[in-house]
Order: sequence, then C-alpha cells, then structure tokens
Amino acid sequence: MSENRHRLSIEERAARREEITRAGRDRWAALVRSLQAGRELPVGRPARRRLRLSINPVFWTVIKLVVLGLAIYAIALGVQTWIREGSVDTWSGPDAAVTSGLNLAGCTGASKLRDPSFPSWIRTADGVYLLTDRKRPFMGIGETRGFSDSGYRNGAFRLLWIDDTPAGRARDDVFVWQEPAIAGIVYAREPTCR
Repeated sequence: MSENRHRLSIEERAARREEITRAGRDRWAALVRSLQAGRELPVGRPARRRLRLSINPVFWTVIKLVVLGLAIYAIALGVQTWIREGSVDTWSGPDAAVTSGLNLAGCTGASKLRDPSFPSWIRTADGVYLLTDRKRPFMGIGETRGFSDSGYRNGAFRLLWIDDTPAGRARDDVFVWQEPAIAGIVYAREPTCR
C-alpha cells in the first residue's frame, strides 16, 4: 500500500457511514436503482416461479387436425351404419332367392342380436333365418363333414346347409361361414317373420 494513503479507523468509518446515510446518498440504494433500471422491485414475499411451457404453434394445428379427423371418421362410420341398416343384400347363386340385411320390417326378432360383420337375418325360399349366438367349427368346403354348399355367396360369406343335425336336415338351421375363418355362425328359422 502506498504511504500517503491513510487507513480509516473504525470510528471514522462509522462516522462516514452515518454521514452518507443521513444525506440520503446510500450507495447500496443507488446500486440497486441502477441495476433495476427504473423497474420497481416487488415488495413482500417473492412471487412463485411458474413452470412456463413453450408450445409450438404447430402443436395446436396438429390437435385441430386430429379432432377434425376423428369427427370425419365418426360421421363416416355413422353414415355407413345408416346405409347398411337400410340396405338389403342379394346373394349370388343359383337364383336370386337369398337376401339378407340388418333390419327386417315386421320382424322384431331380427334386431335382437347384432354382429358387426354378419347380417341379422337371411331370407331363403324356405323362410327367414335369424342370427344366433351359436358358432360351429368349420375348416372349409370338403374339409369339414356335416355341411353341404348351398351355392349362395355374398362377398366372403357362404351359405351352407347343415346335414349332421335334425334341425339342419329339416332346414330349421343354416350355417354362414366367412372365408377363411375356422368357424361360422348358425342361423335359426323364425316362423313369425316373412
């Protein structure tokens, strides 16, 4: 240290501090004012820091597109169901005597049991057959005994006659198989439906 510089005593420093404080020239306050650049500091307890997420604007566009896609899908599914419920399919085969659908006017039993793939009723020359919850194993034409092909088809569906049960031989039950499944559904004749 240089010799011309004189070190202040404790009393002198206290007096100097008292003089600065009394005159309103507090260096600490001046420093804080210059650091905050004219902005007021909040008084009281400090505000809690919130977790701020920065969400890309494309995110909201993607969300809107997903919602729009789901709405279009739901509407298309509803329209398809409405069209399917009102339609009657004619099966290809020896003649046009076999038809099927989901709703049959005048037959309340046709709407009791529903399947998303299979028709609720099938009409043949022998009568109207309704969907049941009975299933039978079936590996294919010529591979499973007890069934004979009726010759009627509707897309992947085949109408088969059941030959190994009394109800099948009397044509009270028929069998519908959807290729290439390993089982099919039994339809039972409903005499009250026409």
